[in-house]
Amino acid sequence: MMEEVRALVGERSRPQPERKANRWGSESGYCIVMGQKVPIERPRVRTTEDKEVRLGSYEMFHHGEPLTETVWEKLMLGLSTRKYGQAVREFTEAYGLEKSAVSERFIEASRNKLKELMERRIDKMHFCALLIDATPFEGQQMVAALGIGQDGRKMILGIRQGATENATVVGELLGDLMERGLDFTTPRL
Repeated sequence: MMEEVRALVGERSRPQPERKANRWGSESGYCIVMGQKVPIERPRVRTTEDKEVRLGSYEMFHHGEPLTETVWEKLMLGLSTRKYGQAVREFTEAYGLEKSAVSERFIEASRNKLKELMERRIDKMHFCALLIDATPFEGQQMVAALGIGQDGRKMILGIRQGATENATVVGELLGDLMERGLDFTTPRL
């Protein structure tokens, strides 16, 4: 930020007749580090017409990366949203992590991860077995297709929600897998 200020207003204590902005002290702000808001003092700049100049570097650090990825990863590791705030306090003065915001970000990140999962191409993947099964989840049946690679690794290929494990739901799931590139002419278990 200081480099940006220097580029806008020049060196300190050096007269510049063509100067269009001036240093204007500092104020409290924050930047986002590892998904947390960390307080900082940010420099201020005002034009010679007395208008605030927004610093691009502060805007970048202020907004940071979306917190959703960090939140999603930590919650997937088993942290509850109630305890999330205390679990991630790696900086003694971090603030701004509320349970509701964490829950919203988790939902958004989960939605994005599910979209990625359901749309990714699978034509370059090689599976020796395909397992399709249903499991109850929150009062609904979820039908999942699981591919088992030649190295023994398991990968969820797709899921469908259905009232029961039936031919229509499984047919839609298999049709989606075929559209995304799964070759059904290759023999597999």
